[in-house]
Amino acid sequence: MLPTRSSSRRNARLTALNNGPQSCVFAGYPGFYIHNGKAYDIQGEGKGRPKPVTLHKGARVSFDLRYTPDSAKHEGDLCVTGTEALAWAPHGDHNSPARVPVTDTHGRVTPITACGEAISMSPPHHTQG
Repeated sequence: MLPTRSSSRRNARLTALNNGPQSCVFAGYPGFYIHNGKAYDIQGEGKGRPKPVTLHKGARVSFDLRYTPDSAKHEGDLCVTGTEALAWAPHGDHNSPARVPVTDTHGRVTPITACGEAISMSPPHHTQG
């Protein structure tokens, strides 16, 4: 989701839902990237080792994302544009990522253009549904 804008950095949020039959533990950062055709991708990167988050059935965990938009790119930055991201749970199968649509605050699919080396990810936190 792309909730806010600023001139040099943009904010977004990646949210995962436990739709399994029982509680689970989300331990670490998810795998995450936006891919540009057969070429370049920009991956999500978190700092340190976040505390595990227990997710009861139906609970959500979110990661706040910060990235450099095309309008603020620096010379030499590569940019990717897409309407979906690829994501997987920590310690999950990166060969079978989930395709996650990029949406605005109204739930409409919208393109994201991110530039630079990485998209920074906050530690996980519970969110309401």
